[in-house]
Amino acid sequence: MTSGLVFGLGVLALSALPSAPAVPVARLDVEAALPTIVVVIQLHSIERQLFVPVCGEDEMGTPILCGGSARLEIHTAAGWSPAKLRTDYGVLGAPPPARLGGRLLEPNGDARFLFLFSRADFDVKTGQRVRIVLDTWSDERSMKAGVTAVPLPSPPFRCPTSGMPTVLYGRPLPGGR
Repeated sequence: MTSGLVFGLGVLALSALPSAPAVPVARLDVEAALPTIVVVIQLHSIERQLFVPVCGEDEMGTPILCGGSARLEIHTAAGWSPAKLRTDYGVLGAPPPARLGGRLLEPNGDARFLFLFSRADFDVKTGQRVRIVLDTWSDERSMKAGVTAVPLPSPPFRCPTSGMPTVLYGRPLPGGR
């Protein structure tokens, strides 16, 4: 019983400190501070149900699309192609389908999703025409069984300079960067 009381007082004392404790318990380094571009996608299923894999949610509960089933494409003179990474020291990846959850949209259903990317990671120029291609399945079982996905491309939009919106509710914003 005494140790519980001491522990409780210790937590209280640490939370009341105005600065870091005198004896560090770990070291926290800032590796990078990158501007993230957030694309808000509204998906409307028309005739049939759709399953969309997600890798988490934001603070408001909006599902975040997985990098393995949603991809950024750029428009070039040759047409649409996947956006290239700026580096050669990493690869894009996602959890295997067997470990993914997702959202099931009923026929004529709607759902909002987030797609996140950084221009520091992808070779995408400000103002370049881009789109998101989202892989969907009829249900979770189909995805996990390896059934070929049905790709759904978004309408094209201009890549913003930063996280400031260039399109809101499907309409370009004046002066959006």
